[in-house]
Amino acid sequence: MGCKYYGCTGIKTINLPSSILRLNSALSYCSGLTALKLPDGLTQTGSFVGCSGLKSLVIPNGVTSLPDGREVSWGADYQDGCFTGCTSLTSVTLPNQLNKIPTRCFMNCTALASITIPNTVTDINGYAFFSCDTLQNITLPTAIDSILTSTFYGCRSLKSISIPSGVKGIQSAAFARCSSLKTVTLPTTLSYIGDNSFRETGITSISLPEGLKELYYGTFANCNSLVSIKLPNSLTQIINTEQKSFYLEEKYYESAARGLFYNCSKLESIDMGKAALTALGFCTFYKCQKLRSIDLSGCKLEEIPDYAFYDCDSLRSVKFPTTLTTISNYAFAENFSLASLTLPAGFSTIKDNAFNNCKKIKSIDFSATSLTSIKDWFAYTDSLRTVKLPETVTSLEDYAFRNCIIQEINLPAALTSIGRYALNSSRINNLTIPAKVTSIGEEAFSNGTYDQVVIPSNVTSIGNSAFYSANIRNSLEITPSENIQMGNSAFRCEGSYYENGHSNYYHLSNVYWNSSTQFPKDKFGQIDNLYLPTDGTISSKDNIGYIFYNGITDSIAIAYSNNRYSVSKAMKTKKVTYARNFNQTSGYGEAAGWQTIVLPFNVKEITYSKRYSQEQETIALAPFGSKALETAGTLPFWLYELGTDGKYKAATEIKAHQAYLICMPNNDKYPSENNINGEVKFAASDAANGITLGTTQGVLKRSKGTKFDLVPTYDGVMQHDTVYVLNENNWYYGDEKNYPAGSVFIKNYNENYSSYPAVYPFRAYLATNEGKTSVASAPMLYSIGGGDGTITGIEDIPFATPEKATKAYSRDGVLYINTNADRTINIYDVTGRTVRIIEAREGMNEVHGLDSGIYLLEGQKVVIGR
Repeated sequence: MGCKYYGCTGIKTINLPSSILRLNSALSYCSGLTALKLPDGLTQTGSFVGCSGLKSLVIPNGVTSLPDGREVSWGADYQDGCFTGCTSLTSVTLPNQLNKIPTRCFMNCTALASITIPNTVTDINGYAFFSCDTLQNITLPTAIDSILTSTFYGCRSLKSISIPSGVKGIQSAAFARCSSLKTVTLPTTLSYIGDNSFRETGITSISLPEGLKELYYGTFANCNSLVSIKLPNSLTQIINTEQKSFYLEEKYYESAARGLFYNCSKLESIDMGKAALTALGFCTFYKCQKLRSIDLSGCKLEEIPDYAFYDCDSLRSVKFPTTLTTISNYAFAENFSLASLTLPAGFSTIKDNAFNNCKKIKSIDFSATSLTSIKDWFAYTDSLRTVKLPETVTSLEDYAFRNCIIQEINLPAALTSIGRYALNSSRINNLTIPAKVTSIGEEAFSNGTYDQVVIPSNVTSIGNSAFYSANIRNSLEITPSENIQMGNSAFRCEGSYYENGHSNYYHLSNVYWNSSTQFPKDKFGQIDNLYLPTDGTISSKDNIGYIFYNGITDSIAIAYSNNRYSVSKAMKTKKVTYARNFNQTSGYGEAAGWQTIVLPFNVKEITYSKRYSQEQETIALAPFGSKALETAGTLPFWLYELGTDGKYKAATEIKAHQAYLICMPNNDKYPSENNINGEVKFAASDAANGITLGTTQGVLKRSKGTKFDLVPTYDGVMQHDTVYVLNENNWYYGDEKNYPAGSVFIKNYNENYSSYPAVYPFRAYLATNEGKTSVASAPMLYSIGGGDGTITGIEDIPFATPEKATKAYSRDGVLYINTNADRTINIYDVTGRTVRIIEAREGMNEVHGLDSGIYLLEGQKVVIGR
């Protein structure tokens, strides 16, 4: 039958005579045709292309082949197949002697839900079931040996497929965009899987057969349900070398979409097995954002190619193969979870932006490599804290670790040059430049933070701003060569940083210039202490606190900066002083006006400057009980330390590095000549030998009590539940009671803003020994006077309120003391000097031999006359 009805869109049914043997393309594009019965004697059928209304068809068993799309004529699309465009076709019964399903045979049969293919079929040609959207199940004949290009492309309802044993190859895009396809069974005979073959399918896992040697680009791309996969041991290559965008069946894809597992957003693990991979492929794991680890150690890779692990946001661990030499452009870029890297022995190159924006890399280990130079591979990786370098490195090149906040790095002994910005912003406690280094580049260590910096004599060039704005907290030691070239602002180490809500300012504390070469002050900023040799010279003394020649200076006034007092290297001074203002009101019948004090030297002299309008008098001070009070004109003050029994006990001297409580008499109820209100200086001097101010690290030790320890500090201590702070300046209301300034240590207390230290250097705080299992269970405060009942307070207060139990008066030069109990009583003159200590017995006591004058005892003033 010829093309008699070709394109007759109005025909709905047709009765074909039983004598017809051949149909050819007579009914193509009869879009209105809904039903058709083919004669049983038919031996050759034609094309039904475009019969969009045809719902079902039974092809007689006498037919052994279906027409290929290439046979269609009479103006039809040359590429259409036998049933192409039969969009209403729901079922087809194929003849049981059929040997082939031709190209595009059922293309766009969008209603076809199922079909049975007879086992006589040996070939299913490309595009045969292209975009059969409703096809859910299909059983492939066992005689086929390959699945050709795009055979099942876009079969979005296909849920599972079992590839028969004997199939050797799956061609390009064979199952691409089968979005419901979750289960795929592959035969052991399979040796080839083409590009994009399972792109955008719904598979959750798949086992690839042994014997498979290559995988091509896009094979599992956009498989957003794929969770895990195991690669066969036979696999040698993942092939994807072209970096360009492409079209797949009229759909545009960016070049990255060529990656084998591109955008497999749920892929968590991949078992590399023992695959001896030699090529990984461009963009292989691009945007696999759930991939947590990858072990490439069994591979033979020499290169991690461009974008291989780009935007793998969960990737935490990578094990590299020993054969690796190169990590290429953007290979691990935009990876926010990768924390550490260990590079293998043969590694040599990292290309541009390989680790760009990897925000969590904390450590990098190059130590197994034989690198001689470190380039800017990890510049701007501000999470980087630890770097291990091999001993073969001779150069840190420009920008090597720019803006990396490195805290630990080993600078190899072979190192000879440190380039521009190589380690700026680093935070290295002890930075010792290796002895072979000759040059330090511009801003190499700028804006960094260091405890100590040591620069050896081999360095002949230090670039502009090499340490500009670096915070060198303890010491800078330079042994300059005779011909050293030092750039502008090389050591202008001053600036500020913002912490805990406020700005902290810093500058150089200690500079050791180990040469008689003139010290170039113009290259430095402000300096607290400059150490020069005996014959040292200096271009200018501006902004230098103290200059030490051969380790000794005339005088030092102790102070702290940046909330810290620190001495990293012992120094000597002929005189050392510390000044503090005391203007709080001290107690009268109660504890008040107390402060804490810790000093780095043994105090030998304490003085108070008392002003009278335009004149000033310097008055000697000494603690109560001190022999120094026997010197006329010396005024007393209170000094206490914490005993091991948990009680405060009187001290008569201030020793280095020990914590004390201190209070200066200052109360209207005291004799005015005993009051101290103003600056008090603590000093020691030795003009002949000098006084050594030793290093401060580790010298402070807490005084241990039973319920609490008294803890000295040279560093600012922040407010905390474990820190009890003395209310030196303000009254405190707690437990329905007002505590005067300088009377109680309070938990989690700060008299300033919480962003400032609660305890400053040269002071002390309490740390509780109670409630060790729960800070909350410890008391809220500890009172110096014992008012809270938790400790024994300080009771030896000679200016206290008179006790009714003790009365004193004089008659005829005799002092009479009446007391209701045995007690030790100190008798003071008006200067506060102890003039007599008596062991009084209960009842009346007489004291003879006192000179005429005014005396103080038990809070009472008694005049003795003759």
